Amino acid sequence: MEKGKTIGIVAPCSLPNNIELEASISYLKEFGFEVENLSKYFSAPPFKKAKVLLEILSSGEFSWLWAARGGAGGIKLLPYIKKLAHDFEPKAGFIGFSDATILHSCLYSIYKYKIPLLHAPVVTMLPYVCKEVLFTLRDIITKKTKVIELRGKTFLPGYVKATVLGGNLASFSALCGTEWFPKEPCILLLEEINEPAYRIERWIFQLIFNLKENLVGIVFGNLGEGIDPCKIFHGIREFLPKGVVVGYGFKIGHCENNFPFFFGRVAELKAEKQEAILRQEVIG
Repeated sequence: MEKGKTIGIVAPCSLPNNIELEASISYLKEFGFEVENLSKYFSAPPFKKAKVLLEILSSGEFSWLWAARGGAGGIKLLPYIKKLAHDFEPKAGFIGFSDATILHSCLYSIYKYKIPLLHAPVVTMLPYVCKEVLFTLRDIITKKTKVIELRGKTFLPGYVKATVLGGNLASFSALCGTEWFPKEPCILLLEEINEPAYRIERWIFQLIFNLKENLVGIVFGNLGEGIDPCKIFHGIREFLPKGVVVGYGFKIGHCENNFPFFFGRVAELKAEKQEAILRQEVIG
């Protein structure tokens, strides 16, 4: 594979289990990617982690950096990324989800459209996702596909076109009130796992009250075992801005059907009758 098409494995949130990581990296190599494991450089304090992440993003040696795992700790890097950002010009995209949602939002707030930010399974999840997700990721990274199309069901019908924000609900809502929380017309894509319904509802209210009229659409992915999105929706419906479009049942989240989308890029959300479709152009 030509230089510049290599994937760098990083661990800015939590460190991975090395045996599990090596098994997961083999999945990437099967798809023809050159993969370099850089996770060992992230066994360091938050300031050093932030600097290493920006150095690798800006090195020009990789087309994408891919988070080894989620976990926790990403929020500790944010003030240091801000402090160091003016010294770096990122050239690689960043892939991850769960706690990496925090880094997506931070990098977007600083660099906007300069780098692609792909919400997708972390490396250690790759053996557990369905093959269709792996093929979709391969086609996005190699630019063999031009459009991402995610399908679900309709709560509130309509059509909107706006920036896609969100990812992991607990992580993204934790940024409310900070400088790393984007406040612009947006479609929220939300997923969660292992949280009770009342916490999920509370975090959604945080987002609704912070975004106000800038919230034009919501897409619910997998919210965790035993969580009924219909009950969540009915609990928040009266507080939603007028004209908001809402879909649910999208294949996104901590599950085998965790399909990718781009954080911070425009998408169309069209919800009619029973079907809702989110359509987004592929970038790289």
